[in-house]
Amino acid sequence: MTATGATYTLEPWRDDIGAWPTLLVHGDGLRTREDAPYRRLRTVLRHPLAIRAFRWLHPDLATRIALASSDTSRHRRAGDEGRGLLAIATAALSAPDGPRLVIHGHSHVPTLQRAGRGWYANAGAWYLDQQFLRIDDATITRAVWTGSGDGDVLDVGERVND
Repeated sequence: MTATGATYTLEPWRDDIGAWPTLLVHGDGLRTREDAPYRRLRTVLRHPLAIRAFRWLHPDLATRIALASSDTSRHRRAGDEGRGLLAIATAALSAPDGPRLVIHGHSHVPTLQRAGRGWYANAGAWYLDQQFLRIDDATITRAVWTGSGDGDVLDVGERVND
């Protein structure tokens, strides 16, 4: 747990945010075809032996390797313009026991749109868009930072009741 009370996890998080049954997933590795090479690489990178070997590297070299491997995703958006993650979110939002809000990151494509029986949200990449999501019991808002938590509102979605 961090000083903010947040818990770090690599797994999807499913719980309520206010009145919204929510599924929160970063989104990397979810697309069937596009993410297949990454899923194979992730299996190797997260293996305990690979982690142990990486720790043997000098910190300067380890930092250069880590920065080079993540540099591509830091400067571009998903080639499919977010359609792959939207399709995955729509499937979850269409399930009978599915959430009413799915939030992804990964694609870096800012989005708030109605999908399935709820809403799909992606705030994009902070360093590219300075956008954020604000959630209360009745609405989810996508806004751009203007120096305060109010921001300039870009989109608003109303919670869907069954």
